[in-house]
Amino acid sequence: MQNTTETFSSPPLSTTAAETPVNIATTPSPPACAEGTAAPAGTLTTLPGKPSALIRVALADLRKVEALPDIYRVNMDVWHREHRADAVCEVCLAGSMISQSLGAQPGEHRGPEDFDQETTWKLYALNEFRVGNVYDGLTYLDRSDLWLGADTRTITEYTTSPSGFHRDMQKLAGDLEAVGL
Repeated sequence: MQNTTETFSSPPLSTTAAETPVNIATTPSPPACAEGTAAPAGTLTTLPGKPSALIRVALADLRKVEALPDIYRVNMDVWHREHRADAVCEVCLAGSMISQSLGAQPGEHRGPEDFDQETTWKLYALNEFRVGNVYDGLTYLDRSDLWLGADTRTITEYTTSPSGFHRDMQKLAGDLEAVGL
């Protein structure tokens, strides 16, 4: 049997997407939605710009996919792809946003490079935040010069404790918001 686990990491910060991005969002303009709140699935064409709001929307999207275990499985080692053995779509934190906010269908294989450059960097930033690389995540968003906190912090791994992961990510969002990020 072929190993279907795909490990990923964010590219070096100087890397640019080599392919022409494909925007799979389903509406031509963003909905009227308060920053940091979740929009209906597939309705955002622009993800929040503030890191704290980006994290909160991603966590709301993660909750949505957690509530659909027959369709989605959280796997922090893949962006967004259908698992061959059981046809369940595996998603990471950013992948849940690809699914819910950006409208990718469960059978689609999607990653950050499938979107415009701004969205790509936001998805990479989320990937850094989820492992506690705060400074690197902010660098993807051109906000690192505004952060005076620790470069890294401990974020509970999702596989260890989903509730601990949510708690730690909410705390990070709150800390970022407290300094205007």
